[in-house]
Amino acid sequence: MNKQTHILTQISDYLDGLLVQIERDHVEAHLVKCEACQQAMNNLRQVKRKLREMPAVELPSDAKVRLYDTLNQNLSQEGKGQMLIPSELLAKVKAKSQTAVSGRIDKVMGTPVLHAGKKAKKGVDAAKTAVKKGLQAIKVTPER
Repeated sequence: MNKQTHILTQISDYLDGLLVQIERDHVEAHLVKCEACQQAMNNLRQVKRKLREMPAVELPSDAKVRLYDTLNQNLSQEGKGQMLIPSELLAKVKAKSQTAVSGRIDKVMGTPVLHAGKKAKKGVDAAKTAVKKGLQAIKVTPER
């Protein structure tokens, strides 16, 4: 690897203050005589400034859980310990999925309830309650 490429790989660390003094001195000495690296450093400064000016975007809860899962899979493959997913995050995802399922039941079963009467409505209400409680199976027995 030539020196110019090596300096280019250190510019970000230099700007972030992550280099030890000897590396910092080496980068500064190189920047004095290399226009290409000076330009690269100025460009990176502009990018970093623009990124700081951007508003922060919250990652959706389900995406955070998928990220934890992916990281844990990678850690497992490397023989390392797993990261715990915060319980608050799991609760948010569970509540969101139950709301989505309940909404789908309303859409799918709403029309038959209007036409089938009280017995069908009881079955739909039982299904909604079961979904909210997180039950895996629903057993509805007909009235006699």
